[in-house]
Amino acid sequence: MENLIEESLLNKGCIVSNGIFSNGFKVYSFAPKSLSAEEVYQLLLLGDYSFVPNLHETINMQDFSTKLAQFANILLICKNQQCIGANFYYKNMPNKYLYVTLLFVLSDFQHRGCGHLLMATLQMVNHTDIFEKIDLEVRKDNIRAINFYFREKFVIKEDRPNKYLMSQMLK
Repeated sequence: MENLIEESLLNKGCIVSNGIFSNGFKVYSFAPKSLSAEEVYQLLLLGDYSFVPNLHETINMQDFSTKLAQFANILLICKNQQCIGANFYYKNMPNKYLYVTLLFVLSDFQHRGCGHLLMATLQMVNHTDIFEKIDLEVRKDNIRAINFYFREKFVIKEDRPNKYLMSQMLK
């Protein structure tokens, strides 16, 4: 899968933001098991170099894509059928929180509100009384991401080796 997304893949999800109020960007939502491990792997390859360090340097992308395809909810942000970012997250129902395991926006589309739109869409599609917060981990050396999450109203909840656990209250 290159940046241009097959319409058949997009048809597996549903549009949750149609571009009217988001500068032409569309966000598609996919439930767990909607995409194959190979389709998720291709999305990870797309975002690989958006991470510091690159994603393939820190995880086994094949194994991770299998786990994501099976258990993660996915938000894809697209413009003109070009995938420009994604948010992979889990719903932890017993503990009433959402956990963002991976979020990326391609460098050519950063600073255009795409990351904010992914986070706002995450809140919108999960707007229920069930979830109380969003949690995520971010590497301490990824200052750009930390600053982004601060702008999104996250706070540092725990200082862990090499990472921060950040949290945003939804209520």
